[in-house]
Amino acid sequence: FEAEQRIANGVLWSRRTASDGSSLVTESYIEPERNLLVTEVTLTEAAPKASSPGAASRPPAALEVTLSTYGPNRHVGKSTASACTLRNQTANEQWVGACSRHFHTLGDPAPFHKPWSALALTSAGAAPARTSQGNVTLASGYHHSYVRASFGMAHGWAQASTATVDTATTITAASTTTAMATTTSLRLVIALADNLMGASDDDPTSAAAALAVSADPSRVAKASAAAWATYWAASSVSLPTRPALQAMWRGSMYATAGGMPSATRVAATKGRAPPPGLYGPWATADFAFWNGDFTLDYNHETTFQHVYSSNHPERAAGFFASITPWMEGARVQARAVAQAANLRGCPAQALHFPCHLAPWGYQSRDTS
Repeated sequence: FEAEQRIANGVLWSRRTASDGSSLVTESYIEPERNLLVTEVTLTEAAPKASSPGAASRPPAALEVTLSTYGPNRHVGKSTASACTLRNQTANEQWVGACSRHFHTLGDPAPFHKPWSALALTSAGAAPARTSQGNVTLASGYHHSYVRASFGMAHGWAQASTATVDTATTITAASTTTAMATTTSLRLVIALADNLMGASDDDPTSAAAALAVSADPSRVAKASAAAWATYWAASSVSLPTRPALQAMWRGSMYATAGGMPSATRVAATKGRAPPPGLYGPWATADFAFWNGDFTLDYNHETTFQHVYSSNHPERAAGFFASITPWMEGARVQARAVAQAANLRGCPAQALHFPCHLAPWGYQSRDTS
């Protein structure tokens, strides 16, 4: 197995090579201003030896793709739920698998009584031979809800019409099987939708499915390449005698692009696209160390110190969006602190922020 994170164009590349020389290559990339991920899958299969038994009837490889969400576990309340659905999205029976998750936060921030996120998966180049959906409770306590699709990947010497697919031994709620059609390449499209950015109570599952179906993988690839080219053209450094330092700079700039919303994204979400918190942009589950909050002792500010010197002022928009919703509360707190300290003449514009903030004008669970 080999994998590369290609920071020049934001592509995640991997290759899995079997003992017979066959290989499966994947390339994944995102569309910058929409929540779309495309994964291109290509099979390069070693030709069977003519003397090998069954060489002319080698069955196709089964590529299993799983889309999943996590439901109730030890970190979140009982109101959390997750679900997956399988359906034909359009009249031409385009396959779509979708998972949604209703998650719980401390005190469910109003007006979001039912925060939901949803993922949808569809394919271009082939339809799955088998689909299934269900749930499993893991030993860790996580409730794992999933949809799974199996695709036939093979070259011309595979007899696709008679092939079957082995399925994993998991608890499934529903499944369907069709004849195994094979392909040497496949493009998977995953779309994300939620109701937090749109400030509504709506279940976003249908929005995620519609986004996945409407996405053109070729356009996503072009948009991704153009965005990265523009990003890297804004600034550069050359440190030929300090290659490690130069690599650190490029890696930091890559993390900036991936973790900090642009001014365009912040504006499109009306300031609701949050910047990375204290755990960076790697808080992928319901729990993050140090609460993943905006810690104002210096941590949160330091995250943004380089965006101006590197000619990326558009990446500072997330900082202001995380601070300004708290300004009215900071004025009230400044007056309260001044009064408690018996200080007179506190200016009306004085601000006193808590050390730990959460997105959208809320305070972190850490009140120190």
